Amino acid sequence: MKKSQAAMEFLMTYGWAILIIAIALSALFYFGVFDFTALFPGTCTIPSGISCEQHSIKQDRVFLVLRNDQAFDMKDITIEIEGCGTYTPGTDLLSMKSELYNITCDDSLKQGSRFRGTISIQYEMGDPGLEIPYDKKGKIAGYIE
Repeated sequence: MKKSQAAMEFLMTYGWAILIIAIALSALFYFGVFDFTALFPGTCTIPSGISCEQHSIKQDRVFLVLRNDQAFDMKDITIEIEGCGTYTPGTDLLSMKSELYNITCDDSLKQGSRFRGTISIQYEMGDPGLEIPYDKKGKIAGYIE
């Protein structure tokens, strides 16, 4: 009887300790204390249909090379980067073609620091008169050159 009680107390003590550590680590991950994007050179991800082939983050602008991987041309494009600005190119992005976009930032970014934001791309696709509006969101991260 005493051995089973001692074993139970042992398991309960260490069980609570492990649970508290798991909760603390979960909270730290949730609030971004452990952010592993700093270990990578940079990322630019957008949902399917549009590829972010290259990107470069400067102090006053962000350069993006976007590719339209869809069967229709993208029309009335607006690109917005959180923490930077909005850009409307005025030209269509043809199907299966790439284009360089130069988004000017509203605020000057600090060189050498890390930038992380959301890319929002609004556009229309389809036959004339039957265009369907789309809004795709992605992420961009990297060091400011």
